Amino acid sequence: MAQNVYDLLTAAADYPSWSGPPRRTLVICTQQRSGSTLLGEALHFAGGLGCPLEYFHAGFRPILEERWKPADVRDYAAALFAHRTDPSGVFSVKLFWRDLAQLMCELAPETFATFADGPADQTASDLYMRSLAMLGEFLPNPTFVRLVRRDKIRQAISLSIAGQTNLWRQYSLSRPDGAQFQPVYNFDDIVQFLAGIQNSDAHWRNFFRANALAPHEIAYEDLVADYEGTVTSVLRVAGQPHAAVAPPRLHRHLEDHAKEWVDRFAEDFHGRTRG
Repeated sequence: MAQNVYDLLTAAADYPSWSGPPRRTLVICTQQRSGSTLLGEALHFAGGLGCPLEYFHAGFRPILEERWKPADVRDYAAALFAHRTDPSGVFSVKLFWRDLAQLMCELAPETFATFADGPADQTASDLYMRSLAMLGEFLPNPTFVRLVRRDKIRQAISLSIAGQTNLWRQYSLSRPDGAQFQPVYNFDDIVQFLAGIQNSDAHWRNFFRANALAPHEIAYEDLVADYEGTVTSVLRVAGQPHAAVAPPRLHRHLEDHAKEWVDRFAEDFHGRTRG
């Protein structure tokens, strides 16, 4: 396994073996750079709710598949249940829209061929309904939490910076590998990230609307401004209203670049629209 693997992804973070599907699933529906690690770690350290990670994401799934050697995605889900279900019977997961869409494509490629990249306003409602029905096998008895970031431009900028620096989470002011790398501002890249973020958000809204679901919704900005209160609201919905909220481990390492880039992006945007 590669060095500097996220500690909550290692075998040391597994739970005692669980037999069969979990009793409940806590599903954090979100996308990258929305504070999902901050929220996920808070829920994990509160106890009783499992360890919510992006288990179906291309960054984490291969690491776990290398360890467990599943034959297919259903075998992988069974391994997740066995190793990642809390002793209370709760399995928690962070789910990005692209990961849900790609899981559907893996299960029924002909039906969901355009689900991942297709525009939300051109996606039929029945596909969202069919996807929820298929998710039941992987996320039994779900409670949905919707985590959004209101400032989409900052989210896109954060995604650009994290992608360039390969720093997706950080627990101190210094890089864990000691390297020094300055990300490069690129207006067109940020616009592309912004479009993807907006489309994914629209897909999530359509998913919940089509299935008549009302998830508990929180925002990154509220999580930062009132960490304990926002986490407590999720713990209440998840059935752990009296759990203690541990202080966050994460360091907000992107803010210095973000402020400068926000101003520059606004200038570039207005310049291009005027042109």
